[in-house]
Amino acid sequence: PGADRRPPVILGEMPHLFTEALQLVEAGRHVLVAAPQPFSAQQIATLLAARQPRQAVFLWSERRYHPAYRLLTGLAASDEAAWRPRYVRQTYLGRERPSGSLLRWRTMESLAVVLGLCADEPQRLRAAASENPSRGAIDYVSISIEFTDSKGFLEVGLGEAIGRQEATIAAHDRRACIDELNPSVPIRIADDDDFTPRAARSVLCPAPSARELARLQCLAFLEATASLARSQAEAALWLKASACWQAIEASLAARGLPVEVVEPTGALRVLKGRGLTAPAPMPQLRVVG
Repeated sequence: PGADRRPPVILGEMPHLFTEALQLVEAGRHVLVAAPQPFSAQQIATLLAARQPRQAVFLWSERRYHPAYRLLTGLAASDEAAWRPRYVRQTYLGRERPSGSLLRWRTMESLAVVLGLCADEPQRLRAAASENPSRGAIDYVSISIEFTDSKGFLEVGLGEAIGRQEATIAAHDRRACIDELNPSVPIRIADDDDFTPRAARSVLCPAPSARELARLQCLAFLEATASLARSQAEAALWLKASACWQAIEASLAARGLPVEVVEPTGALRVLKGRGLTAPAPMPQLRVVG
């Protein structure tokens, strides 16, 4: 009952992309935005706030559908306490030409990965960044997030000579390391009481092609159009990531860096440029200067 039987919509690059996406969401359509890089965090939050509970609104982020992340997300969410993370570390160092919108989106993607693995509400966030004076833009950002029982550490950089896309989950007595760029063995698992190379266990998981990652993401989107739980979970994840990025902007602006701070509307308020508050279900974040 109440299900939208109209075909789902995938939006690529186009003029006035946000306006088109918002109109479709407000009309009740299921939407996958395949080119979300230009969106600000506030625009993403606005888009998600306009959806109905059973409405699937996805942002293209194929890294999250790498089998390595899907495996470890399942382990972290399982009942096995041994895989509950103490901390998650995520690194994205890209060779792309630095730009403000691309750095924001790569950071949002990394935030989504960490938030998905920790599966908890952020409590405190701290951010630092470096500006490239020759480009007049930030090309590196470092972030730490405190959750109730775990921590997240992220670094995102653009214009790097060598690309790295890695993550580590450190649990109580073991850790798993993901190397997204490793074509054949992207996961290694090691116990904390034995750091010798021969003690590490590798998980054979051939890296999927870009086409396969795209297929997996489209399948997840289509499945969410028929699943209240999946559509709600996807929206909640990106709302948390958006809230974190707005807190990062406030944190960086407090240090005098040239980051545009947009006064959020609705759930989030900037308090003296150094703090954020939000009613449930949005996470409460405190920027530490």
